Amino acid sequence: MGRPENQIQWDLSQLTVWRDIAANNVAALTPRQLEIMNLVLDGHPSKNIAVDLGISQRTVEKHRAAIMKRTGSKSLPALARLALFAAWSSVDLSLLRSGTVVSGSSHAS
Repeated sequence: MGRPENQIQWDLSQLTVWRDIAANNVAALTPRQLEIMNLVLDGHPSKNIAVDLGISQRTVEKHRAAIMKRTGSKSLPALARLALFAAWSSVDLSLLRSGTVVSGSSHAS
C-alpha cells in the first residue's frame, strides 16, 4: 500500500485560509466572550462560569450563543477546532511544509 506519509496530502494553502478565517472569527469576539469561550473549552459548565465571573447563568448562556453565532460554530467540538486553527501560527505551518508534522502529531523538542 505504501507509506502513510505518502498517502497524506497537505493542502497548505487551504490550511492557511482556514487558520486566517478562524483567527478572524476569534478576533471578532469581545474580551468577555473570549474569556467565556476559553472557560467553556476548558470544560467548565455554564453554572460554574457564572459563579466564577459573578454573573448570571443566563448571561453566560447568552454569551455562549453569541460566541457560536459569531464564530459560525454549530457545536462545541466545532468551536474547539476553530480555536485550534486560530491558535496555529505560521511556524506551525512551516513545520507541516518541512514534513516535521505527520498525521497530526509533531516531534518532541
